[in-house]
Parts: sequence; C-alpha cells; structure tokens
Amino acid sequence: MHTIGPYSFTETDARRTVRHAGEVLDLYAQGRDSTLVDALRPRLTGDLDTDLRLVWGAWTAAGPALRAAGELPGRTVGSVAQLNLSNGGAPQVARATRRRQLARCGG
Repeated sequence: MHTIGPYSFTETDARRTVRHAGEVLDLYAQGRDSTLVDALRPRLTGDLDTDLRLVWGAWTAAGPALRAAGELPGRTVGSVAQLNLSNGGAPQVARATRRRQLARCGG
C-alpha cells in the first residue's frame, strides 16, 4: 500500500497512476501554455513509491501553476443555492433536502 497524505493507493492503483501521468498532464495543457505544464513533468526513476510521489506532486502543482499564470480562472468560494435531483430524464425538479444529505455529497 502506498500513502500520500490522506490518500492510499494499492499497488495496481499506484502503477496505473504513474503510467497515466503524462496523459493527465496533457489534459492540463490542452488549450493552454504547455510550457507551464511541461516544466512540471517529473523524471521518473523506476522506483514506484518515488515515482508516485513525483507524479502526485506534478498533478497537484499543475492547477496552481496554471492559475498563477492566468491560464485558469481564480478559485472562488460559494454555497449551493439549489440541488436538483432526478431519476433520469428531464426536467429535473428542485427538491427539499436535509443538511446531512448535502454534507455527504460535499455541500
């Protein structure tokens, strides 16, 4: 098991995360100044634990780096004004919900 902060990775998860590191960074770069993202690309060592930490560090640094360069919008804080639920189809109807239910989904 590999752990980075509060996150735990199985051996399979860690290998897949490292394997797809470049693809995720490519997505960050789409339509933006790719030199900012290219500077974050880690040089992998072949040691899974080290590489996982390098990849995770690059991924978590990409958003702030792009934001600082004006390539992503600034962060904001707000609240949920309405939560719409549906069993599928449209339209979705606003429904009353309990605060506990919102807390489970991050609201």
